[in-house]
Amino acid sequence: MKTSNKKTYMKTTIIITLFFILCSVGASSFFFSCENHWIIDATSHMFCDVCNKPNVRCICVDEPEELPKTLTGITARYEQGSTIVYPSTPLDSLKTGLTVTATYSDSTTAPVSGYTLSVSGGGTLTVPTSTITVTYDGKTDTFTVTVTADPDPTCNHDWIWTPTTAPTCTTTGLETEICSHDSTHTRGTRPIPAHGHNYTGWAQTTDPTCTTAGLETGICSYDPAHTTTRTVAAHGHNYTDWMQTTDPTCTTAGVETGTCSHNPTHTATRTVNAHGHNYTGWAQTTDPTCTTAGIETGICSHDSTHTTTRVGDPALGHNFVGGSCSVCTIEDGGTFAVTETDHWNTALQAIRNGGNNRAYTITVSGDVTIPGSTDSSNTFGSVSGIEVSITGSGMLTVSSNANRVLVIGANQTVIVGETGSPTGPTLRFINNSSATNNMVVRMTGGIFELRSGTITGGRASSLTAGGVSVENASFIMSGGLISDNTGSGTGAVDVQGSFTMSGGLISSNTGSGAGGVRVSGANSVFTMNGGLISGNTGTGAARAGGVRVTGNGTFRMTGGTIYGADASLYNNPPGDPNEAPNNPNPSDALVVDGGTAEYGRLVGGVWDTTTAVSLDSTNNTIRVENGVLNP
Repeated sequence: MKTSNKKTYMKTTIIITLFFILCSVGASSFFFSCENHWIIDATSHMFCDVCNKPNVRCICVDEPEELPKTLTGITARYEQGSTIVYPSTPLDSLKTGLTVTATYSDSTTAPVSGYTLSVSGGGTLTVPTSTITVTYDGKTDTFTVTVTADPDPTCNHDWIWTPTTAPTCTTTGLETEICSHDSTHTRGTRPIPAHGHNYTGWAQTTDPTCTTAGLETGICSYDPAHTTTRTVAAHGHNYTDWMQTTDPTCTTAGVETGTCSHNPTHTATRTVNAHGHNYTGWAQTTDPTCTTAGIETGICSHDSTHTTTRVGDPALGHNFVGGSCSVCTIEDGGTFAVTETDHWNTALQAIRNGGNNRAYTITVSGDVTIPGSTDSSNTFGSVSGIEVSITGSGMLTVSSNANRVLVIGANQTVIVGETGSPTGPTLRFINNSSATNNMVVRMTGGIFELRSGTITGGRASSLTAGGVSVENASFIMSGGLISDNTGSGTGAVDVQGSFTMSGGLISSNTGSGAGGVRVSGANSVFTMNGGLISGNTGTGAARAGGVRVTGNGTFRMTGGTIYGADASLYNNPPGDPNEAPNNPNPSDALVVDGGTAEYGRLVGGVWDTTTAVSLDSTNNTIRVENGVLNP
């Protein structure tokens, strides 16, 4: 009994009470297992202090004591076979064919030794049979043995196992117990295992070749008539003495051939990389003009028929003497310094009313808010043959919705920035929540050139481009930055005319049709001779982040880089004035879903169709230098 702030009853009373309770629920078997563990708490509830179960729900059962197993009997099995047993045979010799198995109280069995043999009823072995008693640990069993009359009872037999049939490599032999005193006295026989083959003296009987296995033969040391073979591995080709049999060119791989050292009739080929162009001897072949740079031509050192062109000397600029340029026929329209809105309006009024074939310079300083232009009227009016250079480091800002910073018409040339300058004017929109249909530059004709400076902030929800829309016009980009523009068609530049890019950066623009540049239409051509297109996003189904070619447009690439998802593997070109990061275009670098995309070279300013190579849609970085695609 236990007490610990619990009310205790006599053990006998508890047992009697529990007995009747458990019997009433058919659980009397539980009661006796816990009869020494019942206690009652202060609330008169009974429970077991071992399993902590209340009253008759106790399932506690004491562990039974494990009893050792005991031997319950033995079984004797005797296989006499051809063994001859005489009355004089020692009983212990019968153990050779005897198996004794013990059986235990847990129903397990095991073979045993250490048993004794005796002739049942006493005495010795007798002809024709004798019963033998096996005794092990107090348990017995019997078996019967056939006894043969001794041919010579007077002989004191000395039995010796003697081979009577020799074994071979594959068949068993036989040995017989023969009496050493009289060989006519024999007793049992037993097999001699076959000794198997022992192949030695291996010699190559069929030579291996480069592609087939050979054979070698072994001879059995027990019987030379027994032979076997095993394979010798083919030694494979060993190509050496590689010699160039087809020379590589600038654009196609060459071939070199190797000869197998095992068999000179076996040869193999491998490619030799195309060595690419190495343009040298650059010479100016087209002189610069007042407004356009010159062109210089390089000749490939590997093949003099391969030439390419690049931008040569910069545009000369006008040399006004007496109000007219001494080089061209254009007249000096004057220079305007713009630091506020009125200055801008004054410059526009002068240009619009100044007549045709005049050149103007507008230098912008500070942040100047301007009213912008609508699609129905060109920024500089209807004058023709004019050239307007916008220089300085200030900003021309438009905040009105549905306006453009610049609208350029036919026979008008607008140049923003200066060649090689690290800074330049900024053309931008400052957008409020209602400004969703703005385009920075729209070209309905003429020429627009970006040499330095920035185009940014366009938000064209229902227009072709947020940055620059090229419509039957020519856009030339040799420097500067086009960034942070959004369009329902294209983020940065939509080309339905001509776009030539030789420098600068197009980055961080977003468009449904394309993030960077979209070129569409049968007469639309985008020629990329240099510069970077990086970090733009195409949100539409085409997922064109960098460049999209569609609607029979044409994309030609002689130089520059369009970054893909692997942008981090590349380094910025040395001396990049924009210090552009290697940002991947979040969407595909190039999408071609209608039209032509190629890389190659210009010869005399004309696309060389004989060496042009197609470009396919990809999200890997595209880098071309001097018309050669770099890995």
